[in-house]
Amino acid sequence: YSSGLKLVHQDAYGRVLLGRGIPEVVILNWCDNAEVKVPIAKDLGYRSSSKKQKGPEYVWRYVFDVVKDMDSKDCTAKLLQIYDYTLFGDLSIGEGKCMDKCVIS
Repeated sequence: YSSGLKLVHQDAYGRVLLGRGIPEVVILNWCDNAEVKVPIAKDLGYRSSSKKQKGPEYVWRYVFDVVKDMDSKDCTAKLLQIYDYTLFGDLSIGEGKCMDKCVIS
């Protein structure tokens, strides 16, 4: 995408993300390489500090850096994970709320 020059629903991968429950406005925002909250978890490749801290368990990253060098399947899973975290916070890690329950055709 190039900052909205193409409508998300007209793109095959855009339709995949829409079909998994990610709104067009979010996808367009990501197309501008937005900073996103990436939950800190072993399966995401980030580690929290050794000190136990209260508060958010995430890091800010540019979305392109997060999905760089991923195939479409892994990229989709990562974007769903980021979107779930945006909606549900720490409760979403590993549960895949939108991955399983948001089906839009």
